[in-house]
Amino acid sequence: MRLISRLRQKLHNQILQNKRLENKPLPTLSPTNAKTVAIIYDATPLDNRKAIEQFAEKLRHMGKRITLLGFYNLTEKPNTYGRFFSKKEVDWRGIPKSAEVDAFLNETFDLMYALYLGDNLPLGYIATLCKARFKIGAFNPTFEHYDMMISSAKNNLPHFIKLVDYHVAKITKNQDELSAV
Repeated sequence: MRLISRLRQKLHNQILQNKRLENKPLPTLSPTNAKTVAIIYDATPLDNRKAIEQFAEKLRHMGKRITLLGFYNLTEKPNTYGRFFSKKEVDWRGIPKSAEVDAFLNETFDLMYALYLGDNLPLGYIATLCKARFKIGAFNPTFEHYDMMISSAKNNLPHFIKLVDYHVAKITKNQDELSAV
């Protein structure tokens, strides 16, 4: 079983590397100046969905245009509003095959938040190929596709979102201080 898992991971990484080389990198952008924001997340637990909705609403009040994409680690998506894809729409290599994902990957964003904890091949695939000028996600020593990684001692998404928000606010504060000089 471990051999199959390692083979799956290796094939996934090879496909991802080839696709990354096809995409031209976008110029980076500060999270402060972001107008369009993408959020990808694990929508399986209800608590995650609630925390993401609250965070997205906060960003909307700041004048940001938000696009959400959730992954249900179940075979069927529940009947809810928004963009989602399920485990049923992911091939054996961990690559999502859905119209929702394709549409998402064809959009360009100023900022992308990868709001999931732990390894998640489908969301990692999307995070890597997402056309965003600045990408923020959880620290993972084997994942190098974020501009900013945040480490959390707790394996709790609402806590992680608070940490992300705190660190982005610090960046904003420091940039405002620098621009005033």
